[in-house]
Amino acid sequence: IIETSLNQWLPLRDKGEDAEEDKRKDHVSHFILRIAYSRTEDLRRWFLRQEEQLFRHRFNNLDIESRNHIMSTLNSKGGASAETELKTMDQEEWDMYSVELLQLFGNVTVAGSEILKNVHRQPWQHIYKVPFEEVSDLVAQRKVLLKRGHAFVISRDIASVVMNNFRLRLSKQLTENARFFYSKAEEEAERLGPLLHNLTNAYLGADFSSGTVTGRITLDKLPAAMNRSAPMCMRALFQKMTGSPHHLKHDGRMQFGLFLKGIGVTLEDSLAWWRGEMMRGGKTAEQFDKSYAYNIRHNYGQEGKRTNYTPYSCMKIISSTPVGDQCHGCPYKHWEESRLVNAMNQMRLPSNVIHDVVEKVKGHHYQVACQKVFEATHPGGTTESLNHPN
Repeated sequence: IIETSLNQWLPLRDKGEDAEEDKRKDHVSHFILRIAYSRTEDLRRWFLRQEEQLFRHRFNNLDIESRNHIMSTLNSKGGASAETELKTMDQEEWDMYSVELLQLFGNVTVAGSEILKNVHRQPWQHIYKVPFEEVSDLVAQRKVLLKRGHAFVISRDIASVVMNNFRLRLSKQLTENARFFYSKAEEEAERLGPLLHNLTNAYLGADFSSGTVTGRITLDKLPAAMNRSAPMCMRALFQKMTGSPHHLKHDGRMQFGLFLKGIGVTLEDSLAWWRGEMMRGGKTAEQFDKSYAYNIRHNYGQEGKRTNYTPYSCMKIISSTPVGDQCHGCPYKHWEESRLVNAMNQMRLPSNVIHDVVEKVKGHHYQVACQKVFEATHPGGTTESLNHPN
């Protein structure tokens, strides 16, 4: 997924006439986004997670010499010693520990291929030997073999040697950027304020506004479509609305109403659906027409400024803050783990998928967790990165 997105939006070629331009774009975009996403704690946390994933992906694709150079650069200020050199284990060590190493790493794969069966390199050339204290996170997860004060780490996980250092340094720099931003906020408000604000709220995915949606979901097909294909954030709102008390708070109605618009439900069908569900909850047709119909027509651009509103993106949903009995927002971020697991059990997901999703949620990778659920319920479906419920 990351590789596909990078090739499309941010290629980083190391040879040819485009190499220098790729580097320049990479540097400029990073520092522009660093300023934009340093404004609040939530934005800093989100940006840091994305940069960690990008760093890990690029680091894992480097050769040993390039990895050593990065380790030396990152470790030169704090953390592990700058003299720490990244070395693979030797054949003698492989002969001593091969049985244990195969038990631990024999099934580890990258891109569907078992690492230790790579015909281009010997098995021990895929395993690195580092001081155990430098990979404490992998030790805690039992992903390394410990021998005589050293940890043997499979190549896929070696990025953990430098990840902590990278994370600390970038987090500190984001905090410094935030202080600088506030010191210049008034001075630069007119020139940079709108640009930075729009960057953190921009959505660059597919356009789901009416007029661009192909196909139509009729009301008789809506329940099956929701149960089969809707993401959990929309499935939860649908179940709340179609069950007792057949009502959603304003933010929930906005989130779900625009989703219905985005999947091809017409204005007339949308009005009929909302009216029917609310009347099941005790509202009269007159109450619905007086208090709710206007907002639905407004979402479709038929009232007020007649703006063609678009459905909420994942970023907007994740950034929302539901309180009390509100049901909008992202289940992967806002629900307790027990509630999330129960919802996945009701979807009859395999236990290994549920475990994987929970681990992604603990790492704050909410969109990745959502994609895991989608892939489990739609075998052979899209492998593109999902960033929008529609």
